[in-house]
Order: sequence, then structure tokens, then C-alpha cells
Amino acid sequence: MSIKTLPSPAPSKHPDLLFVYGSLLSDMGNHYLLENDESDLVDTFETESIYSLRDLGYYPGVHKNGSTSIKGELWSVSEAVWRRVEQLEGYPSFYDRTPLETPHGLAQMYFLAEEDVSERVLVESGDWKAYYNASGRNY
Repeated sequence: MSIKTLPSPAPSKHPDLLFVYGSLLSDMGNHYLLENDESDLVDTFETESIYSLRDLGYYPGVHKNGSTSIKGELWSVSEAVWRRVEQLEGYPSFYDRTPLETPHGLAQMYFLAEEDVSERVLVESGDWKAYYNASGRNY
């Protein structure tokens, strides 16, 4: 009797999706972290109107308990990409994560952990990419 060796399965993806709304969006400054064979764009998505999106300079910050819907993208990413994104986001001290229900399942969304940014400009549209590009700034 011989034993058959099966091919190794593809690397597993993180069970949750990543919701991005700022510099990680397609065509934005930190998107290179998602431009690889370990990440897949799932869909665009807009949250409920329960957040506030603030301009922090070259990236935005989200607070809970606002009245703005946030426009962004849902990505399926590998564990290696999660580690790189967590490093970029200063997780868990600068940004924390919260689960977010989407039509594609549960996603993780980064929000500001503690910093008071109420004096920063509110991005009323909830669309960082459009707001940032209209400002004339470049990464």
C-alpha cells in the first residue's frame, strides 16, 4: 500500500476582512502594502453614518459616535500583510480596531484609540480619497 502526498494548500487568509478608508486605499500613498499576491480587493463599501472622519495631514483618523458614513475598500489579506498594516497603523496604541459588519462578512476597521482630534477638520463627505485629491496634496 502506498501513501499519496497531497499538494500543500494555498496560504490561509486572515479570517476577517480589512476595511481601508485612508492612505491604504487604491492609488493612495500606503497602498503599496496591499499591492501583492497576498491581498485581494473584495469590494468597495460605505459604512453606516455613525463615525467622524478627521484630516490628520497625510492620513485620516476615524472616531466612533459621529454622523458620517465612511467610504472605503474591503480587502482580504494574509497574516503577513496584517502584520505590516498593524505596524503602519501603530496598532494598538495610536489606532485600534473594531469589527465592522459588511455584506461580505465581518471586517476590521481601524479607528483612533485615544487622541483628541476634535479640532481637526471634519471630512464631511466621508470620502478621504476625493477630499485628499481635491486638496492638491501629494504623498
